[in-house]
Amino acid sequence: MDKFQGFPSGMRNIPIPSLLISSLIEDIEDIAEIRCTLRFFWHIAQIKGIDRSIDSRTLLSDQLLVQSLGSISEIKRGLSMAVQRGTLLSTERNDGSYTYFINNPEGRSAIQKASDKPLMPNPKIIDNNFPHSSNGSNIFQLYESNIGALTPMISDELRDAETIYPLEWIEMAIREAVENNARSWRYVSRVLERWLREGKKFGTDGKLGRNPQTLTAAEYRRKTS
Repeated sequence: MDKFQGFPSGMRNIPIPSLLISSLIEDIEDIAEIRCTLRFFWHIAQIKGIDRSIDSRTLLSDQLLVQSLGSISEIKRGLSMAVQRGTLLSTERNDGSYTYFINNPEGRSAIQKASDKPLMPNPKIIDNNFPHSSNGSNIFQLYESNIGALTPMISDELRDAETIYPLEWIEMAIREAVENNARSWRYVSRVLERWLREGKKFGTDGKLGRNPQTLTAAEYRRKTS
């Protein structure tokens, strides 16, 4: 491990609640929880205003967290532990992703406002009207045709993956699993996480290797949202 050279002069500081680095830090033993919590406060510090929140997709695609924790599932676990502890608050969105707030008066007020809004149905089952990619394929059909039978857990994993990665990445990862005779979601998810961790690039049209101008997964998602 390289020795840290110290903080440079004039660097920007971010606010961290004093309770977090006094009494709470004594109780937090899990490395995923503390890293996700600290990274959340870094992201929230970039936002101005009172009703501040962070979308789960921002945290799940945070390359620093992916690299330090090793997988998307570890980030999810760390965030879940922070919510269970009460450091953070969360509410589920219509697309299955989550919004996170600081558990303070402003955060509790914001989450109450979010809860008061009427929600569209968000069924946990697959139907034939699920959105298709530009080439007409459905990732659920693609998975069943190439990897294996869908289970409720795998279906949720596929929905989560769609909120994090471009659809073309998922299709290419499934194709790679088939070519390597490693037909499992675990293998597909590891491929996706590796591409995210390595900052894999793809064309602005969403096609890998088709365009000299490239974007990361997060940049492409922001561009098309």
